[in-house]
Amino acid sequence: MLQFGTMLKRRREYDCTTGSTERSKPHDLVDTLEEQFGHLSTSGQGVWSELSKEVASKLSRSVFVIASFNGDEMRCSCSGIVIHWRPRLVTLLTSASLVRSLHDERKIDKDLTIRAWNQHCQYVDGWLEQYDLRYNIALVNVPAPVFLCPASLHHQIQLESGSKVVAVGCLFNSRKLMATSGVVMDKVSRFDTEEFLISTCKISKAGTGGPLVDFNGNFLGMNLYDAEQTTFLRRNIIIKRLERLGIFQPQNKQGGGCSSDILVRSTDSGVYLYANSYFDPEVPIDTVHKKLRSLGYPVPEKNCGGMKLVNRFEEKFPYMDGSCRSVLKDLSEEVALNLSCSVVSLASFNANTRLFACTGILIECTSVLTSASLVRSSDDENKIDDDLRIEVRLPNKQFVTGKLQHYNLHYNLAVVNIMASPDLHTAKFYHDVEFEPCCKVVAVGRIFGGGSLTATSGTLTDEPSKFDCAELLTSTCTITKAGIGGPLVDFDGNFIGMNFYDEENTPFIPRNVILECLRHFETERSITASSTNIDCSLNRWPVPKPYWVYPASDWDFQKINLRAAPPPMLL
Repeated sequence: MLQFGTMLKRRREYDCTTGSTERSKPHDLVDTLEEQFGHLSTSGQGVWSELSKEVASKLSRSVFVIASFNGDEMRCSCSGIVIHWRPRLVTLLTSASLVRSLHDERKIDKDLTIRAWNQHCQYVDGWLEQYDLRYNIALVNVPAPVFLCPASLHHQIQLESGSKVVAVGCLFNSRKLMATSGVVMDKVSRFDTEEFLISTCKISKAGTGGPLVDFNGNFLGMNLYDAEQTTFLRRNIIIKRLERLGIFQPQNKQGGGCSSDILVRSTDSGVYLYANSYFDPEVPIDTVHKKLRSLGYPVPEKNCGGMKLVNRFEEKFPYMDGSCRSVLKDLSEEVALNLSCSVVSLASFNANTRLFACTGILIECTSVLTSASLVRSSDDENKIDDDLRIEVRLPNKQFVTGKLQHYNLHYNLAVVNIMASPDLHTAKFYHDVEFEPCCKVVAVGRIFGGGSLTATSGTLTDEPSKFDCAELLTSTCTITKAGIGGPLVDFDGNFIGMNFYDEENTPFIPRNVILECLRHFETERSITASSTNIDCSLNRWPVPKPYWVYPASDWDFQKINLRAAPPPMLL
């Protein structure tokens, strides 16, 4: 076997994703990711006419398409196959090109968003569970409310030169399942190692990471795109790597007491906790509980297999139409850019324990408008906690210290002062704009943990909010807790109000009320408990607490998936 450095060097010379010795630009790459190969499963032609209905049906349920995104830009699209199923969760095998860094192929890009789709699911968020860059393997976890058939990895089929094989893949945007047939060759792949073989199956880039199977549907290897020849990683090598990564091994119940299926894995950037997977004894459960508490989350029950942590601060806004397309694509380039440069995320800390996280918007060069929930005392919500540390995550993902400048507990507003930054852009806050029910609007937030922007659209309603504050209005935008304090804007980017969280219609405090509060702040130089003479206790601003739950049904799971997938990264 080649040494790691030699093997990696040859892989740098040839990119498995682009099929070229030169990196394609992102927009060029996307143009080629929808290139079809072979025949479509719906055509009944080509290899599909040779497969039995049972095998074709099994492939349609087990082959996924997976894409990674940097913000709204698709970075890479691969195919993958189900190799492990647990109730409501599957693990997909695919190519590590999905997450490999563009700047250093020996590393992964940890800030990518992963989305997946197969013929029996809508688009769903997935997350990287394990990877092996040496063998170009990535394992992605994806929520699955129904049973999905894992690939047949453990069989006695011997792969020989001349064996007839089938390569299967899927397109991300059109969601077309494709297959083409060929034979195994006795030539050596360009990797010059016995782990990688060649078939005559001609695939497109969309087939990268897809399965190579025989005509009975038995899994034989994972395909890697090559403009000249299709290389595949052999099944027996994949099984050995999966065993080393903790897949297909009996549960190990050592290491601190979580007796059910849970994986706790340490990485360079933190500790990951996954429900419904395997337990890694290298990370004691006490360490996991400590990380959970540092994020302000409760620890799960001892019997925690299959549970989901609901109401986290890391949840992106759901795409209600099931697509992967961000609503920011519907805005003009100028409006989208201005929003991305004016929306920040904030978190408050008591020592090293995070208490709250939310979104804010820059209203002046050093002033961020956000929710006063950021600084409310946990002992008395009618007071603030003066001892909290505020951190602000800027659009460039840098952290700066924030200082509470003003707040109004009656209207749940706060203004946080930060240092000026050339990367920031003030919002279109002072534009006088009229709005009425049914106007289309956009709610924007930024996730504190990863720094990514999230947005969703909706319309204004004439329905009152369930909160106490009489001045609140509502929109149909569906946000998460991360969107508290974030802006509601029209499609020209004009500020309409500041959002709060509710599971139904999203309440927001309109611009005119906010401006009145800000004018009072100009005359009230010191931090004031309330900018009005109204008793602060009259208005309540409930924020749901995080908790662990067993999904009771597929519908409950889908609702939780929209607001709580993927499981948290414990920083």
